[in-house]
Amino acid sequence: MLHQVMDHKTGWEGMEPIKRTELVDVDGIPCLKDTADNWQRLWAFKARPDDLLICTYPKAGTTWIQEIVSMIQHRGDPQKCDQAPIHQRIPFIDLFPPKPFPHGLDDAEVMPSPRTLKSHLPVPLLPPSFWEQNCKIIYVARNAKDNAISYFHFHRMNKGLPEPGNWDEFLENFLTGKIAWGSWFDHVRGWWEAKERYQILYLFYEDMKEDPAREIRKVAQFLGLQLPDPVVNQIVQHTMFENMKVNPMTNYSSIPSLIFDQTVSPFMRKGTVGDWKEHFTAAQSERFDDACLRLLGDGSLVFRTELSEFSDCAFHTGYVGTFIPHAGYRIDTPQAGPVQCSFFRRQEKRDRGKKQAMGLESELEGLDLKSERRPMLVEVEGVPLLREMEENWDQLKGFQARPDDLLICTYPKAGTTWMQEIVYMIQQGGDPQKYVQVPIYLRNPFIDLFPPEPVPSGLEVAAGMPSPRTIKSHLPVQLLPPSFWKQNCKIIYVARNAKDNAVSYFHFHRMNKILPEPGTWEEFIEKYIAGGVTYGSWANHVRGWWEAKERHPILYVFYEDVKEDPAREIQKVARFLGIELPEFVLNQIVQHTDFENMKTNPMTNYTTFSSAFLDQSISPFMRKGTVGNWKEHFTVAQSEQLDHVCAQLLKGSDLTFRTQL
Repeated sequence: MLHQVMDHKTGWEGMEPIKRTELVDVDGIPCLKDTADNWQRLWAFKARPDDLLICTYPKAGTTWIQEIVSMIQHRGDPQKCDQAPIHQRIPFIDLFPPKPFPHGLDDAEVMPSPRTLKSHLPVPLLPPSFWEQNCKIIYVARNAKDNAISYFHFHRMNKGLPEPGNWDEFLENFLTGKIAWGSWFDHVRGWWEAKERYQILYLFYEDMKEDPAREIRKVAQFLGLQLPDPVVNQIVQHTMFENMKVNPMTNYSSIPSLIFDQTVSPFMRKGTVGDWKEHFTAAQSERFDDACLRLLGDGSLVFRTELSEFSDCAFHTGYVGTFIPHAGYRIDTPQAGPVQCSFFRRQEKRDRGKKQAMGLESELEGLDLKSERRPMLVEVEGVPLLREMEENWDQLKGFQARPDDLLICTYPKAGTTWMQEIVYMIQQGGDPQKYVQVPIYLRNPFIDLFPPEPVPSGLEVAAGMPSPRTIKSHLPVQLLPPSFWKQNCKIIYVARNAKDNAVSYFHFHRMNKILPEPGTWEEFIEKYIAGGVTYGSWANHVRGWWEAKERHPILYVFYEDVKEDPAREIQKVARFLGIELPEFVLNQIVQHTDFENMKTNPMTNYTTFSSAFLDQSISPFMRKGTVGNWKEHFTVAQSEQLDHVCAQLLKGSDLTFRTQL
């Protein structure tokens, strides 16, 4: 397969820019001109009895269900799915691209059985051999509004489709069925009715988003396969949108930009339910609703255009939700056995939760941190801290740790969020089914954070959290609340080399409105070297915790070691917590906590945190995650100056760091 890709790439280099195609009716249905020109050959396609056909209206989750099916067929082994891009593994029979690209029919005809094939054809245009051979067919339908948005952006970036025009023009064509593969309404209804006569599994995109494990099991059963829970979990993890978006075997990055221009819009764009609300006017939405009522028949075919905040389903993860009123989020705490979410089934409680979340959102909208000064630093026992921390110092100092608390501590921007997510996944046995959709800052309260009201302080969140708790802090060792030492709590400390740490902390200051103004890079690095930034001297911080590990149960981890060999370091953390991880679980955690995956995961990338505090348009919360990026910022003189200061402050210690791998 890979040599075919290379052969095609050689041919691509000499290709002329592709002209947008036009539509030609085939039996009254608009098709791409190249499809119409090859219609007789397509209609005569010879299906085989053991063929599996995946069919959808375009941009309804086609690639998602293809990868799910591929993973099921390979019993959850991602390596077998990574041997070739998905468009080579599953031929698209109604696609006739320009040379040197092979036609989907060409690929399908030489492929050994059993084949998995892809099509966007509506029921009336499907080659009759599929019906004659009684092939199994999986059809995925997506609500019209999200489908229209996705198809519009796909037209923008796909040079093999007609010019979409502006959004209003495209929407009119979508409603009237004057786009490639015709009317969405006729398409989804035609396949809905055909399932009564043929072996068709009809899936809904929204159901797959709501409970992917349930729908994956449904697909496996349709294919005559029984999957054990660990395999289902692997498939869920592998086929998460965030993972597929960065996977070159599924994100179509192997297709040249003269066909798919992903600078215009990525092939995998949002993958959500409800994004249509950002595009549709109320009038456009009403027109769609009216068209659905008129064109979808007897009312048996119903679509959801949004998912409820808490889905009406059973949690089979052994966790029960605890609602946090002031935040509008759910934090999951251990409970024996499967739990029915009757709490969340009650509409009045869902509504109350939504109102609370909206209330917080409204109050956050009223915060205008841009118009207020950045905070000042105040010394507490010789360490520069935010004024709010100093004002609440007695409360923080008196924090009551519990014997089973786990504390994760770092100097800021040393891999804190990374370690938090690693620990969380270890605690859940690496099971993505137990991965709750709650932001990390609510799962692990940050006890030394005192943000402006109405946001609760880390101490408030921690005080209301049941045991065992995992807690976060950036405090230097001498300022840690003494109850942690008295209770002999386990502590994980992560240290990062001073130079990369400085660069990351500088960019964090730029986007974080509750930290002091950083000034220029030159101004910031001077303050950093002198220990004049929040939490004080980097060298004193890392050295203090290094020496404390000789007297307390502290696991001291280096950021560079985790980057070099994450599996090794994750095992080290697990053993510190008294947990043994099987290899497949370890691999799941490595994949889940990969920087690129965490960067696109809203539960870890702080995109759910108000931009009134973290302005990610200035710099993303998760920026690079590398070792050695400091070289792009430090001058030689700055590097030497920091080396000299660190050597002085770490003198007499056996603590050493790597600034590159």
